[in-house]
Amino acid sequence: VLYQTHLVSLDAQQKLLSEKCSQFQKQAQNYQTQLNGKKQCAEDSSSEIPRLVCESDPGCEATQRDEFIIEKLKSAVSEIALSRNKLQDENQKLLQELKMYQRQCQAMEAGLSEVKSELQSRDDLLRIIEMERLHLHRELLRMGEVQTAQDNRKRVESSYSPSPKEAERKRKELFPMVSDQPNHEKELSKAVDLSNKKHSQCTSINKLEYENERLRSDLAKLHGNGKAAWPNQSSYGEAGAYVFQSQLKTETSGDRISQDCELNRSPTPLSPLPFQTKEMASPLVGDNEVLALSPPDISFRASLAAQHFLMEEERRAKELEKLLNTHIDELQRHTEFTLNKYTKLKQSRHI
Repeated sequence: VLYQTHLVSLDAQQKLLSEKCSQFQKQAQNYQTQLNGKKQCAEDSSSEIPRLVCESDPGCEATQRDEFIIEKLKSAVSEIALSRNKLQDENQKLLQELKMYQRQCQAMEAGLSEVKSELQSRDDLLRIIEMERLHLHRELLRMGEVQTAQDNRKRVESSYSPSPKEAERKRKELFPMVSDQPNHEKELSKAVDLSNKKHSQCTSINKLEYENERLRSDLAKLHGNGKAAWPNQSSYGEAGAYVFQSQLKTETSGDRISQDCELNRSPTPLSPLPFQTKEMASPLVGDNEVLALSPPDISFRASLAAQHFLMEEERRAKELEKLLNTHIDELQRHTEFTLNKYTKLKQSRHI
């Protein structure tokens, strides 16, 4: 803008000088015509010079004065022409500089447009990356919700009713894979049998607890009535025999389960509660032996065995839950590592 204003001012000065120059040229031409006319008159009147010698002195002075004025005008015209040439040269230089600056501005505008297009493409790329990140985040949240729901469902199922499939899954998580296929199948069948035996043992323990409660209620009734002996020893003998047989079954099943657990390398083998076989003879031998084996003693031992078994099962369930939690944490860490690696790879590609 500064150069343009300067250029406009120079153009105005050039026009003014050209007008002055033309004016001076016109004046010089007028003086020249006058001078030529005077010279012509002088040549024509050369014959009359002797006569007009006395009269020509003032005319000569006027002619010399006119010539001096003409010389001054010529010098002024030459100076004006030189200044005009200088102004034209400066004008040409300014025009060249203006063209150069215009080319630079055009180049800068082209570079600016390229930078704008590149920024627009980067913004689009960042928008696409942000959309992909949000999509992956939603997928990760959905997978986490599904995983937590599955884990909760599996925990509830394992806490209430252990199944052969759950036993197989536990075995696969707790024990490493064996390269030998027959041994693998044997261990699988043993694990299934073990889970079935545990289930049957749970049912037998529930039955024993029910009998224990029933016998305790009968005993409380007898103590409330103030009777020292049982009213019906035959029914008591049948109940004691049933409890004793159930306890023996529990003991044998506990021994078998503990053996199976040792074969399967279980970290917490179930140790059955030892019973005194001398004191616990058959209740059908005689009334004295039946009285020696009182029902509270039998129910107490059965409840101890049941409590021991339930404590072992609860401890194993906690260990399994801890193992599953560690496995879920490892899966989550692996997923986060994969997502971070994927995002870094995409960023490096875009860069």
